[in-house]
Amino acid sequence: MSASPVKRLSSGSISLLVLVGGLLPSLAAADDHFYVMPGGKKIRLTRSESEYGVVLRHCDDAKACAQRLKAVDAGDLEDFPHMPLSRVKMLQGDRLRAQQDPAVAEVHPIYRFEGSTTPVVATGTAVAKLRPTVLDADRAALWKEYGVASAEPLPGQRDVFLVKPFSRDEDVALAERLAADPRVLWAQPNFRRPTRPTQITPVDPFYSRQWHLNNIGQLGGTEDADIDAPEAWEIATGEGILFGIFDTGCDVDHEDLRDNYIGFGQDANLETGFEGADDPRPKVIGDAHSTAVMGLAVASGNSLGGRGVAFGAKFTATRGLSEFLTDVEVARAYNFAREAGVDVHINSWHFINIPNPEVIVDIIDLAFREGRNRGDVDGDGDDDPLGMVILFASANDGIEVDSNTSLATLPQVIGVGGTDDNDVLVSYSNFGTGIDVVAPTKRSGLSSPGMLTTDNTDGPEVIEPGLNVGGFLGGSDIRDADTEGKYTQFFNGTSASCPVVAGVAGLILSVNPMLTATDVRLILEHTAEKVSPEDAEYDGVTGRSLRYAHGRINAGGAGDKVGAVEVAQETLSNGGVTWPDRPADVRVEGVFLRWRQNFGSDSF
Repeated sequence: MSASPVKRLSSGSISLLVLVGGLLPSLAAADDHFYVMPGGKKIRLTRSESEYGVVLRHCDDAKACAQRLKAVDAGDLEDFPHMPLSRVKMLQGDRLRAQQDPAVAEVHPIYRFEGSTTPVVATGTAVAKLRPTVLDADRAALWKEYGVASAEPLPGQRDVFLVKPFSRDEDVALAERLAADPRVLWAQPNFRRPTRPTQITPVDPFYSRQWHLNNIGQLGGTEDADIDAPEAWEIATGEGILFGIFDTGCDVDHEDLRDNYIGFGQDANLETGFEGADDPRPKVIGDAHSTAVMGLAVASGNSLGGRGVAFGAKFTATRGLSEFLTDVEVARAYNFAREAGVDVHINSWHFINIPNPEVIVDIIDLAFREGRNRGDVDGDGDDDPLGMVILFASANDGIEVDSNTSLATLPQVIGVGGTDDNDVLVSYSNFGTGIDVVAPTKRSGLSSPGMLTTDNTDGPEVIEPGLNVGGFLGGSDIRDADTEGKYTQFFNGTSASCPVVAGVAGLILSVNPMLTATDVRLILEHTAEKVSPEDAEYDGVTGRSLRYAHGRINAGGAGDKVGAVEVAQETLSNGGVTWPDRPADVRVEGVFLRWRQNFGSDSF
């Protein structure tokens, strides 16, 4: 899906709309600021002279508000780039006149990062992480010194605060000034950033069609270009594992998902306590990406439709990708997952060519280090968290990515690229040294179908259609998987690869739930098949390829192959031993080959 749909808020809550002009706006050099990364690197931010983010009191006010603003020459309303169905739009026009409209609650500036055309919307707030040595009294003095009107500690994150300046447009400048203070680890504006699901536009119920699980050449692909799921299911089905996801709305009432849903989730657009805040269901037309992703991971083994990789697992879900969320709202989604006890977290989305916000990097790190808390495992009286397994799709630009702009490359994350039914990396899959494994995403050929999975149910329970509308691929005369619109065979992109790997991670943990998040990553990497070796050029020492990472995942052992689930089973009798991390910093010095081995305490 390339479009991100919208959610309706309950009466009395604030929804957000930003209004957009068609031409590239003029930019004011005088308003340039810097976005400061940890370590001090600065990226120039340029504020638009003519675009503004407008917060409406109610989502339903958008059309009438647009008409009124146009009537008073305040500006024209157009879709925000990449998010045509979102309640977030852009206004290129008169800020003062827009503020006078009765439907408008707030108006904020729009900025662009140097080297990027993607607009981000200020919120009047920033996020800062203080050093642990800053005591309460020192903190109060710090806020006073920098003109902080309020500072709200973020739930689940230590020493991280949502700060608000006294002057409404000083949030970006405040973050920049705080970042330079030695008492502050990092500080960044709390921007609204456009996001995009990492499923590409669809091109094509039923297990026999799910070639990624068991490829016998039934649909024209290469035999065994799959994850060997049947062999893995002889050992594990995912029972006892809880999945989480941050995505669009999820049809948790779907016939192939409802038995595995735990009964509550989150709508990240609503504050806790608001009506619907614990409901992740789709809210608008096109709110369907999460349903397809979750189906690939946990669709039930109930003789209906298809089957997820970890079909015996349970899941919860956070709806948020349909909306234009702030950095803090996205971060809260991961805190929800951590507090809900999520074991494996799926992220088939990415930011659009802009730097990663540190508040999200920080909460991901916290979830990785302190998630899956099983209590006092070693008997020393302290809790021993095993770490949430967090996966991100690499995205679909066909480029090399790094940790500054791709969450998929973070060391706390398992980054996933995509291969086709011939074990060839698909042309759109992003790659790089931070991506860990690859997994199936679509059949070969530009117009071939993708992966068969669950789709939003067309009917009285869920009135929002998904990819399959009345038996046809939405907006076309191409027939889809079924005539009732419950399944689609056109889901692809690295959005499809990510939940497949997540499913295997769930199978690993269902065999041995005491494995750490690092253990799971190492098992996935070391059991991955070195597919397409000539194209991949796997390194003889590190075992990885720039484009294919450590190879295509392998869940079950078939023939002479050892699968990930088999290795998990072996850890039950060998003291939990897997592998150390791969060698790093490999280089040749004269006639000597040197490398550094990553023997971390959590690597075994």
